[in-house]
Amino acid sequence: ATSTSSRQRRLNYGLGVEWKSTVGTKLEAGLGIDQRLAGTTTDSTTGTTSNITHSGDFGLSLTQPLLKDAWSTGAATPLQEAAIDSAIQREIFRDQLNSLIVEIDSAYWQLAFAQGDLATKMRSRDRAKGQFDDTAENIRRGIVADAEIYVVEENLVFFKQELIRAKEHLRLAQRKLLRLLNLKGIKTIKASSALDGFTSNIPPQQTALKTGLKQNPEIRLQRLR
Repeated sequence: ATSTSSRQRRLNYGLGVEWKSTVGTKLEAGLGIDQRLAGTTTDSTTGTTSNITHSGDFGLSLTQPLLKDAWSTGAATPLQEAAIDSAIQREIFRDQLNSLIVEIDSAYWQLAFAQGDLATKMRSRDRAKGQFDDTAENIRRGIVADAEIYVVEENLVFFKQELIRAKEHLRLAQRKLLRLLNLKGIKTIKASSALDGFTSNIPPQQTALKTGLKQNPEIRLQRLR
């Protein structure tokens, strides 16, 4: 004897893979399985036999959006954004590098000025000391009054104080340049360029303005942003 059950069972499952390029090209592949469990037939003598049917499908698709101006607009936006971000970082680096170069250049000429100022203050101190010594000798000989010594002594004290300040300015200028150049283990540094006869090669105003508008990293940075 046989009997047939009207009970139905169905199972669906699948697998899909998708790949997309930076310019919008999309490749898709998918596999789907539809497994239907039909009614079962039961035999009291031999047992139960199930009638199972399967159906499946496999799909593959390749799509490319229609882009204005070929591949450079629309789907290529991530590439353009990455290129702009890279250019922005380069301009930020150029701006920081330029600022460092300007700071080092300024510190160098501050050192050169401090050296020249120290030499000037030393000559002034020496002249004041010579005047003091000459006045003291003239007082000893009775040529000038004793009160004259106070004038040249005050002058000598003044130039000694100026010399102390010049030495301090020189030490500060040396430390600043050493710090900017990151020269560890060196305690003193000297500028080799003399201020005497120094001429600055400054370009014409229109040339400087044109170059600045074209190459200034801050302006280029704002344009990219």
